[in-house]
Amino acid sequence: MEEKFRTQIYLTKDQHNYLKEKAAKYKTSMAEVLRNIIDKEIEKEYEIDADDPIFQLAKEGIHTGRKDGSVNHDKYIYRHEFND
Repeated sequence: MEEKFRTQIYLTKDQHNYLKEKAAKYKTSMAEVLRNIIDKEIEKEYEIDADDPIFQLAKEGIHTGRKDGSVNHDKYIYRHEFND
């Protein structure tokens, strides 16, 4: 089991009620509900944003005029040929 650290937080009444209701609904602890919410937020940081310009560039592709770019990309990017 992963190491856990004890912490204390202050919640508003609405936040407390939300956690309490979710814990009852899923038959788990309020702490587990809160950990799950935090885990989901952490996962979001690793998601690809479809509006990211880099993602759009990769989706549309780049045309360099070279017909062998996918095969010889190391040669063109690093100006060096790598042999297997």
